[in-house]
Amino acid sequence: MARAVACRVITPTGIVFEDKVNGVKAPGFLGGFEVLIKHAPYMTLLGEGHVSLVDDESKELFGLDIESGFLTVADDTCTILVERTAASSQN
Repeated sequence: MARAVACRVITPTGIVFEDKVNGVKAPGFLGGFEVLIKHAPYMTLLGEGHVSLVDDESKELFGLDIESGFLTVADDTCTILVERTAASSQN
């Protein structure tokens, strides 16, 4: 299956990731969730935890530990605004 969710991660220092992914795993304010292809429009606050952008084999393409943020998804486009990061790593 081809990557089909266009994803952008933005921190106070700028865009840290921008590419197509197969899924997004994130720590919602009320619990973890996953965004997949053709996800319904959605907006949520993010809580402390790990944001993981994955390929079609569920391998992490990019990961970021956050303290807080905001996520929107519509029309296979996901935007993650991160207010504060705890640490970051790129694979």
